[in-house]
Amino acid sequence: MSDERKITAALDRNKATEDAELESKKADNKQHADKLLRGFEDIDSSSANRAVWELVQNACDLTSKCEVIIDYSNNGFSFSHNGKPFTSATLISLIKQVSSKYDGDEVGKFGTGFITTHAFGRKFKIDSLLEVSGQFLKVKDFLIDRSPKEWKSLVSNIIEQTDRVYELIKGGEIVDSTKASTTFTFIPESKTQQESIKTSSLSL
Repeated sequence: MSDERKITAALDRNKATEDAELESKKADNKQHADKLLRGFEDIDSSSANRAVWELVQNACDLTSKCEVIIDYSNNGFSFSHNGKPFTSATLISLIKQVSSKYDGDEVGKFGTGFITTHAFGRKFKIDSLLEVSGQFLKVKDFLIDRSPKEWKSLVSNIIEQTDRVYELIKGGEIVDSTKASTTFTFIPESKTQQESIKTSSLSL
């Protein structure tokens, strides 16, 4: 066998393609990770108070008759609303922390204001519905983990969470949309985050 044939035989094109795609995803998402990390640096003692109203404003953007439930039980914090369910665009926009209003039609903006909610924890779970082609898929305990303190690990999380949206579309449970609601449940992992939750409850 010639040297040229040996080189061709040794080339795993599928793996090379997967590696190239992964590197492209990392490059595309680095800016989102950097933006998040910069935003976390701006969280201060006033963020907890602003965070609740940011959630209320986002909820009000999603329906003309907004109803919210703010739950401080068990020393935790969760926020529920009756607004429009997620689409793949709005859920991925939340994962990447960017506006989903790019086409002039989608509602709900997860920009710098939403970053203030991380005063309650850099991990939160989402329970909601995902609208796909007129059908609704159950979103249960969808974890957004922004706890990494350096961009490489945060980028890996963003990629993994985005891939989970695609998996949900492929195999998620189809459910009735008449009882649609969305809940964000924050997971405090430090004393500072627990204090932020307490401060928020006292000033609400």
